Amino acid sequence: MPEQHCPDYACTSFITVIAIGILHAGTSSAPCHTHTSTDALNRARKFIYTVNTNAHSISAHQIHPDHGALTLVNTVTTGIHPCAVAIEHSHRFLYVANAGSHTLSTYHINDSTGALTLINMIRAGLGPFFLAIDPTNRFIYVINADSHSIIMYHINPATGMLSFASIAGTERGPACIAIAPSGRFAYVVNASANTLSIYRVNTDTGELFPSRTITTGGTLPVAITITSCGRFAYATNSGSASVAAYRVDCDTGM
Repeated sequence: MPEQHCPDYACTSFITVIAIGILHAGTSSAPCHTHTSTDALNRARKFIYTVNTNAHSISAHQIHPDHGALTLVNTVTTGIHPCAVAIEHSHRFLYVANAGSHTLSTYHINDSTGALTLINMIRAGLGPFFLAIDPTNRFIYVINADSHSIIMYHINPATGMLSFASIAGTERGPACIAIAPSGRFAYVVNASANTLSIYRVNTDTGELFPSRTITTGGTLPVAITITSCGRFAYATNSGSASVAAYRVDCDTGM
């Protein structure tokens, strides 16, 4: 299969963390997301992990506790054009979506040093672009931008390894998924369709069932987040430079 890059809508703007820990806005074709799944902090906020899209690698940095300066711990190889990173809730394992090689990489995190060690790499859908782990730490959801789908994998709690569980379809250009704090609902923004899709989650199996699709009120929605109480959701429209705010019914997810 030919090498592919991240979707075009992923390369409009980004946020980077520079050496002294200040957030700086910019534009480039190298970072893959307009949201922060290209970076991940560990539980104790001692380490930060950043994918290097054009270098096909991921770097671990230690964060200085006083002034926030970053010190490189190690850099390890990923698949082609890594686009997203997620750490499971025990903070022993880290996952990377590689959009160019259509794969997912699993890494072990050294609890003392924060260093990464590759465990394995498995096939994903076409153009894996975003990752989300459910609140119970049993399932990981992978947005596949090019095959317009979400694949759910079981997380082995002992080894961190992933096993395929189910697949759900999306509208055109899925870009981001957020799981409600209750774990009962999932929300997906579809960049090419300018919509937000709501899914019901089977909390026993993790399987997704489409419930409703609504407009984001703008163009090119690329990110979705839900407040910790689960009552509000926000979608960013990159194309129209706007944010759509939603009130969520915690019983129905709508």
